[in-house]
Amino acid sequence: MLGNLRTHIKHGLQRGPIVGVLLSLVLTIPAGATTFFVPSSPSQGAFVEPRLRIGSGDHLYLMWVGRQNKRPHHVFLNRSSDGGHSWQPESVWLDVDKAEGSWSSSPQLHTDGRGGVYVAWRMKHRDGRKDVLFTASEDFGRTFGPRIKLNQEHEAFEPALSTDGKGHVYVVWSDERVVDQGQPLGKGRGSHHIYFNRSDDAGKSWLERDVRLNSDHPDPLMSIMRAWPIVHSSADGHVYVAWFDNRDGDGAVYFRASDDFATTWRAEQRLKVERHGDILGPLQMVADAQGHIYLTWADNREGEFSVYVTTSADFGKTWSKEVRLDRAKTKAAPSTAPVIACDDTGHVYVAWHDARHGGWDIYLNMSSDFGRTWRAEEIRLNTDPPGESEALFPHIALDGTGRVAVVWQENRGPEQEEGIYLAWSADFGKIWQPTDLRVDDQRPGHTGFKPQIAMLAGGAFVVAWEANRQDSQAIALKVFNPRDLQTVTHSGRPLAP
Repeated sequence: MLGNLRTHIKHGLQRGPIVGVLLSLVLTIPAGATTFFVPSSPSQGAFVEPRLRIGSGDHLYLMWVGRQNKRPHHVFLNRSSDGGHSWQPESVWLDVDKAEGSWSSSPQLHTDGRGGVYVAWRMKHRDGRKDVLFTASEDFGRTFGPRIKLNQEHEAFEPALSTDGKGHVYVVWSDERVVDQGQPLGKGRGSHHIYFNRSDDAGKSWLERDVRLNSDHPDPLMSIMRAWPIVHSSADGHVYVAWFDNRDGDGAVYFRASDDFATTWRAEQRLKVERHGDILGPLQMVADAQGHIYLTWADNREGEFSVYVTTSADFGKTWSKEVRLDRAKTKAAPSTAPVIACDDTGHVYVAWHDARHGGWDIYLNMSSDFGRTWRAEEIRLNTDPPGESEALFPHIALDGTGRVAVVWQENRGPEQEEGIYLAWSADFGKIWQPTDLRVDDQRPGHTGFKPQIAMLAGGAFVVAWEANRQDSQAIALKVFNPRDLQTVTHSGRPLAP
């Protein structure tokens, strides 16, 4: 059903004094099964947290965290310049000189459409210091520059990253440092704050001091949790940052924006108007080039967690009232982990996992008018019996021409082993396939987790995931063309009007 799939198994990871240098030799992927990015021996396994990005043309980038030389939690990157037909024989070891006992995690990957590749991650040192590190490539990932620490102190959590295609790079993170410029901000390590740094020259140089985005609280001794910051930027200088914040006693979403490439910032805004309930993170935010911004999260204001969205049509100056998207859910059951995607013509898609039928299913709601209205009833994307399995962690991709695809992990079948499944639409989400598709290779002892999906310019789907193969882990990837999939016709599953 998946048609012509491309595969290759690659062994070995680059190590050397020059970080980011790859061999000129490339390995061509023959048709067949799945591409595995694996360590040189099964005992080194534990490859996790895949991050997938499309660059200009057919450039494709894959980043992950793995082991090397029996040391865990290193950051690696591989690339293809021909849409996944071939990959580099050795992956780039981005933190090659990491000290023994330190851990890299939370990789973030962006491209700028001009050959720039930007990566950031969190490193926790043996002595407890926590830093945000950054490096960049100007030549489509062939070589990378030096690693730069972006946080002023050593109390940083996982970063979020955005680029605008004009050399501006923005990174935000939550930070538990105790003081800022000599002023007490909380008692001990009980408070967290949102910090930001920027580069105006494609990551070569950064602000000398990072910038705190959240305001002071009237009570400097109050412990406040601020977490899950996200950032989005546009080529005309608009930068948006949102985060979770419980300064008001409940779980809230706060937002700040800049209109001048993050030189100055507007005042904070609280976006979750409802004062009841808490938020189950992380948050998700997307935006288009016309000033529309979409934010989604799960909160329990009605007793059980449901999925909400709020929108802005004026670059974040004003916001709509939150809209609940799991509208057809009639009993108290959680809906969590929403993900969101949009195009420039008003189509917005939100998917999440939902336990209304006992087990977990994948649901989706959508808007075709820039978030002003949403479907009256969401659609269930996994086509096995409702509630029978545990379908989790959806991820969305779209190409702007009508193709929309959602992937997730699910422990379907008598063996209850997790696999990777996909549903897709060719008409902006109006009609979906009559059955979902199994993406990974269904073999005994092989399982898949936490998939990511992207689309190449020609419409091909790219799916990456964590793969467990008996006694080892790897990062798996498939590239396939939708024309090889089952044709979507009007016998498919339309969304409810």
